[in-house]
Formats: sequence, structure tokens, C-alpha cells
Amino acid sequence: MPAINLTRLRKQVNQLSEYFDQPEIFASLLHDLLDSYADRSYRHGQSGTPPPLSPSYKVPKPVLRHILTVLTPLIESQPEQAFALCDELWQESYVEVRTLAALILGLIPPGYSDEVLNRIEIWSTADIEEQVLTTLMKDGLANVRKGSPDSLITIIETWLNSPEAISKQMGFRALSPLLAYPDFDNLPVFYRLLTPYLRSASSDLRPYVLEVIKSLARRSPTETAYFLRQNLEISDNRDTAWMIRNSIGEFPESSQEALRDALRGTLES
Repeated sequence: MPAINLTRLRKQVNQLSEYFDQPEIFASLLHDLLDSYADRSYRHGQSGTPPPLSPSYKVPKPVLRHILTVLTPLIESQPEQAFALCDELWQESYVEVRTLAALILGLIPPGYSDEVLNRIEIWSTADIEEQVLTTLMKDGLANVRKGSPDSLITIIETWLNSPEAISKQMGFRALSPLLAYPDFDNLPVFYRLLTPYLRSASSDLRPYVLEVIKSLARRSPTETAYFLRQNLEISDNRDTAWMIRNSIGEFPESSQEALRDALRGTLES
């Protein structure tokens, strides 16, 4: 891939930012910029991270980071124009372009949380690229977590109660980053939302449920270990033991021993 010349990159990005309020021109120039840093040496089937199904320029990460750094003051001062820009970018199929749209969405001021959530619901479809969905649920919700955590919990609950698999995945993907936000301390709501999936989760949801349990274990190990032991005692708990075995390494040693004792107790009963 082409080496990054910072002076040249700054000039390109500064030129790009001049069209912040002209989405179609911005999108066209963005493609030109990304193409100039595209990794043309990559071949499908190479070892490493599975290749995206959507087209990708595979540009170095610093390129998108620098674009976002330059755009941040504009996004914060001109949120309406930022919405128009990310709407335009989301219509593109390229991974980097959609990723930038998600990152822009996450920087729009917290007062616009309803509009951000509305876009995330519309954008999150079954054919969305895995890494783009991850960015959307983590970075795209950044200011919603800060400004409207209760609204986010409400919509997460709606997603988890949906019959659609993609909606459930969205719900779990949004829970873990919220746990990492230190000002949100309403942990009981996590235990309530997790309970049905802790006891019985489909194979496609198990990894997402497990990730939230691990996040809870790091945030509040004693309370989470107690929560797991409680559910292990319930008769209809097909998957609880599996969740415990696969998350136990995230707990401190004292909690690990209590969980092992609980697991042994279920085997002996």
C-alpha cells in the first residue's frame, strides 16, 4: 500500500473538509482520497481477518482517523450538515465510507440522540457488513450513551424483544459499550435484560450474550457472580453453565472458586 505522507494527507483532508456541507462532492472526493491509499496488494483468501463481503479500499487506519479529527469541529458545530453528510455516505457500499458515516454519527451532539437512534435502526439490516455494524453500535452510539443512556436502554430492550436476529444482535452489541461508560451505574437493568438469554440462547446469539457477561464480570464481579449462581439454580437454565464456564476467567479468583463450587453442585444434584 502507498506510504502515508502526512503533509500530503493533511492537504487532501483539508480540501475534503471544505465540502462538508456539500455531501455529493464530499463523497466523490472521499473516494478519490481513499483510492489513493488503497492496498492493492491484498488478495482474497490471505490469512488474517476474514475479508469483508462489501468492497473495501483497505486503507491504513490513520487515514480515517485523520479525516475524522479534521471533521470533528464541523460535526459538533454543524450537526444538521453532519446528518446530511452521513446520510449521503451511508448510501455507498464501501466499508470505509460507511465506517466514516457511523463515526460521524457518533460525534453529533447528544441533543440529537433521537435522530441518531432513528438512523441506527434504519441502517442496521441483515446485510450490513460485520465490522461496520460493530462500529455503528460502538462508536455510532457514543454521544447517545453520554447524553441519553435511559433512551438507549429503552431501545435496546426493544431490539432484544424483536423476533429479528439482527435486532437482537444490535441490542447485545450496544450493551457492552454502555457498561464501559463509567457514569452509567444502573447495573440491575443489565441483569434483567440478560436473564432469558443467560438461561437459553440460540447458537448465533451466544457469543454476544457471553461478551456482555464478561463485561459485567469486569465491571462488577461480585454482583455478577451472584447473578450467575442464582440462575444456575433455576430449573430451566439450559445454557447458564456454559456461560459460566466460558466467562469464569474474567472473574477474580475468589469469585471463580464460588462459581466452580456452584457448577459442581449442579453436577451432583
